Amino acid sequence: MKHYIKIMLILVVFGFIFMSGCSKEKLNCTNSGGKWTGFSNSCVDSCDYVRGYVQVCGQILTQGCDCGPDMCWNGNSCEKN
Repeated sequence: MKHYIKIMLILVVFGFIFMSGCSKEKLNCTNSGGKWTGFSNSCVDSCDYVRGYVQVCGQILTQGCDCGPDMCWNGNSCEKN
């Protein structure tokens, strides 16, 4: 029984850490002029993808930062293409 409690506690802690990272990324997005929204692939509005660097994009609904026209997401903030 004690092992189950430890495992559940570990899962809760990792879940909290994961959610905190997403919240920080969302906050960075909005603070740099972007809009947190859904995309139809895993590349979202990535600067590497927009600039044509080789990147494999999975066809999956993904939350990310939409920086708008002539801007892209560098992983921390929006920047000019």
